[in-house]
Amino acid sequence: MHYSCFLGYLESIKPRQVQQITRTIPEDVKRHEFLCPLCKAVNNVLVPIYYSVNSEKFAEKLTPSPGFYNNPDISFDELVGSPVSDEQLSNIRRDLVSNVRSKVKPQYWFIDSEKGIIDIKCKPFNALNYSLGVLSVLSLPFDGVSAIISKSIESIEISLRGRTYSANDIPLVTSQLSNQNIVALRVWCQLRELVRCTEITTSTSDQYSRGFLTYPERLLGLVKNIFDEPNLVFDGEDYFKLLVGAEEVSCVGLDYHRLLYACYAQHFKQSLFKVLAFLELKHSELDLTVSDDDGNAYGESGLLNELADDSIEFDFEKLTQIYDVFTNTDSKGQFSGIIYSMVVKLMTPFLRDCLIYSFIRFANLSQVAYPNFQTTTRECDKLTAMMNLPNLDSMIYKLDPMTTFKDISSKTKQQIYNSHIPYPNQIKLISLPSKLNSFYTHYQPKLQHPIEDPAICLFCAQVVNLQKPNYGDTWTWIVF
Repeated sequence: MHYSCFLGYLESIKPRQVQQITRTIPEDVKRHEFLCPLCKAVNNVLVPIYYSVNSEKFAEKLTPSPGFYNNPDISFDELVGSPVSDEQLSNIRRDLVSNVRSKVKPQYWFIDSEKGIIDIKCKPFNALNYSLGVLSVLSLPFDGVSAIISKSIESIEISLRGRTYSANDIPLVTSQLSNQNIVALRVWCQLRELVRCTEITTSTSDQYSRGFLTYPERLLGLVKNIFDEPNLVFDGEDYFKLLVGAEEVSCVGLDYHRLLYACYAQHFKQSLFKVLAFLELKHSELDLTVSDDDGNAYGESGLLNELADDSIEFDFEKLTQIYDVFTNTDSKGQFSGIIYSMVVKLMTPFLRDCLIYSFIRFANLSQVAYPNFQTTTRECDKLTAMMNLPNLDSMIYKLDPMTTFKDISSKTKQQIYNSHIPYPNQIKLISLPSKLNSFYTHYQPKLQHPIEDPAICLFCAQVVNLQKPNYGDTWTWIVF
């Protein structure tokens, strides 16, 4: 839809919206909602399309740089240098803008990066400004387009869990994406890049704003945190969100594959720390005995054996060393199987998210050399092979227990235990009463503040009031 046509459509539907005493129409005007003029679905934002083509090649972006294998775990200061020079910041600014400009239709380009000027009167900028204005109302504070992209990908990945591949499909999650999801995510990515270009052009650090960090400075700060900040690992930081929020800067040696590996390596450590902390603090609550039919215990590690994957072919000695150093005990390898199984389960959704994001970012799939998927049955190994990342076994083998896991304080262990890690398995919707009347007769009276227009989230069972805005919703937990 043309932007001018969209504005005209909004004006035409205003009389129908403002005449409502109580909201009986499906869209909520306060949240900038409107009905699609074609399919009548409820929408809340118009996402402008500026790109003519996205020719970035998946194979090139996911190929390791020549020096990657010599030092994959390089620090940020070794890679970029410290302190970062003004010349480097200038090069970053120029590269980021020129990369986006090469994809945008010439008639839609509204940025003069050399002069730091934006044509605020042109329709392309006004469309972008309108979208950002709506997003500022609908999004949580400090969330932006990157958060929309990361959460959308995570939601799509969850919805695809457990689905089988057809005989003709490549056995990767990207083959299960719908065309609608692919188009929507790619449009959001190009919008995010344009927003960044606008921010790069307008953000300056001169004598009038000495305390203001430019976008290149903030980007390098984010990347430094990904590479070198251990507290993010312990706090349960979402490294996929950081991957989406950052971007590659080739002029300082930070290519996409190295950025991807850094997030992958940190999420791997985070997952391993989480499993170790849980087992140390909660292992006494696990049922470690095997009983016969009469209830007589005759063995150990019953529950652990059930949770561990018996089909795993892996030398668990390194994991035993890691657990013993982390807990300062002698576990005799009792927990190694479950540690390995749970790390695999925690890493697989992250890798699926990363592959989807890479597939969305780099649309040119020519020259992609698909690995031999017949050599392994595990999805995580197929994903790492596709993205040219070391597999999980390699990541475990190269760990030094004494360097990484020794002398972790009790406070830090509790911090790790309390951190949030996404649930890795299939997620089911809640069970509803067989009759809708049951909700009103049995559960509605239990609400502390009865609501007139209730709705139930089928995922988390929150009961919300549809007549109230997004912030400050009244809700409670209902168990069916």
